[in-house]
Amino acid sequence: MKNFTENRSIDLAHKIFNQRIEDSKIIWNKFSDKFILRNCPVCDNDDYIELPEKFINLYPLAQCNICQTIYSNPCPNFEAISYYYNNCLCNQMLHDLFKKRAKSNNDFVNDYRINKLVELILEKQSKLNSDKKDDEDDEDDEDDGDDNDHQLNLLEIGCGTGAFLIKLLARLKADKITGVNLCGIDIDQNALDSCTEPEITLMNNNAETFDHGRQYDFVINFELIEHLIDPTTFIQNIKNNLTDGGYFVMTTPNSLGLETKAIGYNSTRLIAHAIFPPMHLNAFNPRNIYYFLIKNGFKAHTVSTPGCLDVSICLNTIDEVDPIIKPIADLDEKAQEMIQTVTTYLDGSSHMFCVGQKI
Repeated sequence: MKNFTENRSIDLAHKIFNQRIEDSKIIWNKFSDKFILRNCPVCDNDDYIELPEKFINLYPLAQCNICQTIYSNPCPNFEAISYYYNNCLCNQMLHDLFKKRAKSNNDFVNDYRINKLVELILEKQSKLNSDKKDDEDDEDDEDDGDDNDHQLNLLEIGCGTGAFLIKLLARLKADKITGVNLCGIDIDQNALDSCTEPEITLMNNNAETFDHGRQYDFVINFELIEHLIDPTTFIQNIKNNLTDGGYFVMTTPNSLGLETKAIGYNSTRLIAHAIFPPMHLNAFNPRNIYYFLIKNGFKAHTVSTPGCLDVSICLNTIDEVDPIIKPIADLDEKAQEMIQTVTTYLDGSSHMFCVGQKI
């Protein structure tokens, strides 16, 4: 069974968590009078209840009466969000962690993502080459001798330092996969400035409004959609910037996952809860993500929860978990591993991987 310490040390996890709490207080004190009310970020209804427990006794949380989505409301405006990501220390701590982890030989989180992306890229290239062959059979075109002259464009939104794109580039080169242009956007200029890989293009753009005058075959983002004030505008902009049949690939916390439900949003945690303003503003799960994708013009190609750390996180913070989960600490390692396996199999892990294909 994977141990959380393969992701980061317990000491570092606590330092990042404590800094996140301090930074959340900074944003509340500096910007709360400018926070904005909004409809449900999933179904766009204004029928909601306010949850009795505020985040850190400051941030009000709402639950939609239509689709049951939990979200921050009122939520930070764009000025507050921009300040948070460009000035608050917790984000630099995370960037440093991600850059170090991307260079590790045990980066199982990103390795899974890259494996899935490579599968999709090869599938897309195969289809394009097949379509080209069919066209050439119908037309007497001159053969240029290149079986893979289709350039695929891939954009990562919320790319930070470009660490994931650099790792993906290395994998594509290792597998001799050509014809893929890699780009990234982020609003954190400090992170963008730290990237030195010349084969990757990084730009300072807003996720909800970017427009590069061209369409992408893949738009990817990891742990991003839960951060956004308006996820619907975001996904509609992605759709407008995707080719027909293009892929939208994302990960997000699962608000119904084992670890998320076992350890509340106001408990001391090793990783951020699915709802954790001003960072995590929207709580997604396998129930509402299907609706969200279909509602916005995507086929739900893949929705899974491949996370493998739920049980380990609970064991490493056993004093914080719901009493119903505490008995896992008394089980042997084999039984604990089986619980994690079944949790992942039943889409109950707190880490969610989704692929939508533009209809």
